[in-house]
This record gives sequence, C-alpha cells and structure tokens, in this order.
Amino acid sequence: MYIKGVPVKNITIPSSVTSIRKHTFHGCVQLTSVTIPNSVTSIGSSAFSHCTRLTSITIPNSVTSIGDGAFYGCSSLTSVTIPNSVTSIGVSAFSGCSGLTSVTIPNSVTSIEGSAFHLVPNIVYSGSANGSPWGARSINGYVDGFLVYADASKTTLLACSTAAKGKITIPNSVTSVGDSAFYYCHSLTSVSIPNSVTSIGKRVFSNCSSLTSIEIPNSVTSMGEYAFEMCLSLPIVDNIRYADNYLAEVSDKNLSSYNIKKETKWIGDQAFWGCRSLTSVTIPNSVTSIGDQAFQDCSLTSVTIHNSVTSIGSSAFWGCSSLTSVIIPNSVTSIGRYAFYLCNRLTAITCEATIPPICKDDLFDSWAYRNIPLYVPAKSIDAYKATYPWSAFVKIIRVTTSDQ
Repeated sequence: MYIKGVPVKNITIPSSVTSIRKHTFHGCVQLTSVTIPNSVTSIGSSAFSHCTRLTSITIPNSVTSIGDGAFYGCSSLTSVTIPNSVTSIGVSAFSGCSGLTSVTIPNSVTSIEGSAFHLVPNIVYSGSANGSPWGARSINGYVDGFLVYADASKTTLLACSTAAKGKITIPNSVTSVGDSAFYYCHSLTSVSIPNSVTSIGKRVFSNCSSLTSIEIPNSVTSMGEYAFEMCLSLPIVDNIRYADNYLAEVSDKNLSSYNIKKETKWIGDQAFWGCRSLTSVTIPNSVTSIGDQAFQDCSLTSVTIHNSVTSIGSSAFWGCSSLTSVIIPNSVTSIGRYAFYLCNRLTAITCEATIPPICKDDLFDSWAYRNIPLYVPAKSIDAYKATYPWSAFVKIIRVTTSDQ
C-alpha cells in the first residue's frame, strides 16, 4: 500500500469501521502489521490476501466471521489469534500461511470450509470446535488413528488424514460426518459407515480418486451437496457411476432413457446434467432427494416424482424445455432456487403438498407465474397465496382430493 508514493507498513483501522470488505488490502506487499479495532465484526473475502510481509495479526473479540481467502498467501504470517467470537472460517482463509507455527481453533467455531488451513504446519482444536481441517500438515485435536473428532465422545467426525490408505471403518459412536471430512484422501479405497450415522456433510468424499466401494446405511437421512465429486474409481453400472445407494453421475451423456436402480436413495448433484438426448427416466420410489442440477438441460418429456422425495435441488430441472407438466408430491418439503427455470413448454403445475414447500427464490420464469395454472390442495390455497414464490402465480386453483 502506498500513500502519495510512500509505502505504508503499519495500518491502524479506526473504530468507526464495522467490517473489512473483500479485497481491501489485497496484494499490499509492504504491509507488515495491522491493528483491527473491536468495532469490526467481519473480515471479508481476500481482505488481506497476498500481504506477503504481514507477520502477525490479532483478530478482536467482535469478529464473528472470517471470509474466503481472507489471509490467503500471507506467507510471512507467524502468529494469529482467533477469538471465541468467531463462528465461521471461509474457504482457503489461511491457505498458504506456511509460516504459522500453530493455529488454535476456539470452541465457538462451528464451520470451517475446505482448504482453510492448507499448508499450515499445525492446527489445534479446542473444546467443541467443528469444521474441516483439510490441508493442514498436522492436526492436534482429538485424533484416533487417521480420524479426527470434535471431542472425546467421538460423535462428530471432522476429518480423515490424507495419509489414510485402503479401508476406513467409522466407529459406531459417530452420528454425523462433517463437511469435506475425507476431501482429497487419494489413497482411500473403501469406507464403512455405521448405522449410528444420520447425516453426512457436503463434499465429504470429494476427490477421493481411488474410492471403489462405500457402505451407506439407511440411517443416513441427509447427504450434503457434491458428496462424491470426482470419485472416478466408483463402479459404473449401466453407464451410471454409483456410490452404494447414491447415484453419483452419468458416464455416457448420450443416454436416451434410463431406469434408475430400485435401491437408489439419492440422485446426486449434476447426475444427469447435460444429457440432451435423455427423454425418459424412471425414478424409483426409494429416492428421497434429487440433487442440484440433477437433470439440467435434459430433453425429458415427462417425469414422475414419487411421494418418497422430500427435497428437490436448485436448478434440478433447469432447461428441461420438453416438459409439459410437473406434479410435486405431498412429501416434498423443500425446493431449491430455479428448479424448473426455462421449462418453456409447461402447461400445468400441481403441488400436492398441504404445507407449501420452502423455496429460497424463484422456481419458475416470470412468464410461468403469469400464464400457467398452479393446482394445490383445496384446504391449502390460502397458505399458497400467502407464501412466496407460490403467491406469484396469477392462477392458483384448488383441487379437492378424497381426504378433503
């Protein structure tokens, strides 16, 4: 950083500042120290990235979040204090801070995104701190073998060391597996998940390139996005890559029709994305979740969504321009944004859910809201009219069923 051509090495941020925005000090290679006041509550993405001469920093107790890449590439940083106020640490927040001897994660932290501590020599978990330590050269938390847990009870599995090889068996004490827990475990070939586990985080097995088998019990009710991204050694069955009962992706984009195997529980993110010849797909009633962009840009003329499905991901049917009607069953409780965007031939939409499914944003194009009728249960019509984006439909028509 320069002021009137003079390099600035020390910065004291005034107490009137409440947030340090993204890229504020990015690339200030002359900067060696920064004083952050207690008024600051958030440090934005790449705020201090590539400040290669910054040697130490104290984050005040007022800060609750550290953004993506906030201190990325600060290779001279030897000391950092993360206070108990911080709850989230973004992707690559301290990536490349190879000069740090150790970083302690306070128990207030509930979310650490992937690569947050890439190449950091050591991170220490304290109390109930939670999040992915992937990329750190060593981990000094509650470690048992190759696995890292939130605490001694071993109920939350945080990570697996990238040194793990062959088969890993998760113990029966574990109930949840955190985000990116097995991220980049290249030598892992098999994982056994016990019946005690009910939830698995996002990108949990991403880039496990040698993974050939996995056991996912029926106790698992939630699976995060891109769970098996780039797991290219998983077995292919009839042109589809499967991870046990999780349909990961199509290996042949020229499929014209497909019957999903009956035991499938999840249709993964981008599973059939770009299968422009796919006109017909049979979804079994074992499926509980349809992932983000699962059928984006397919040529489906019809689709049957069974009453087993509880969630439909963002852009799941985006660009399926041959669809003429959609029936959303009563079991669906949430639908991601733009799920049916650019489905330009739709003539009718039926939502059988008595409670309008939760939607974060628009599901359809503006023309659909103006021109296509939305059929809903008679007893729920007022709820739909009061709930966005369903309320945007000009024509909301009640349908009387046998139970009403």
